[in-house]
Amino acid sequence: ISLALNNELDPEKVLQQVVDLVQNRFDLYYVGVFLLDDRNENAVLRAGSGEAGQKMLALGHHLPLNGASMVAWAVQNRKARIALDVGKEAVRFNNPHLPNTRSEMALPIVVQGTTAGPGSLAMGALTVQSSLSAAFDQDDITILLNIASSLATALQNATLFKQLGRSLDEIRVLNRQYLQQAWSSETEQPI
Repeated sequence: ISLALNNELDPEKVLQQVVDLVQNRFDLYYVGVFLLDDRNENAVLRAGSGEAGQKMLALGHHLPLNGASMVAWAVQNRKARIALDVGKEAVRFNNPHLPNTRSEMALPIVVQGTTAGPGSLAMGALTVQSSLSAAFDQDDITILLNIASSLATALQNATLFKQLGRSLDEIRVLNRQYLQQAWSSETEQPI
């Protein structure tokens, strides 16, 4: 999964690729990726697996960071949160689009090596859900945290690549303008 993520440079494709791969490889009920909005007030669903994911994306599904959801908790605390029985979990958003969820895990998407302090937030969260109770263990947390970390790196790389492309386009425009001005000046000079 990590190798596949690092081969893609379009952020939207990276997001959809990770939810599809994680859902298929781990045989999960649902996988979604939430990223923070510009004001760091909401975690906005940016990719979701299956029909439920497409419905929630179309509705602009988001979770407030000050709300009672596992995604908000994982983002704020920069730690994974697991609910082996969602019916008994105190911190959870009951999603009507995902009625068969029995176990859920929310994993923060954090760029490693940042100098973010303890009060800072992750860039988002990966949510994985199973239709089975007690579906996750410590090994799952470790593996999926590594995938979330790879996703953060892939998103950062894709964003940097996009910014580089925009900068190159700007340089090309400026270079073209400079050459046009230089040729105009040269052709206006008397021989």
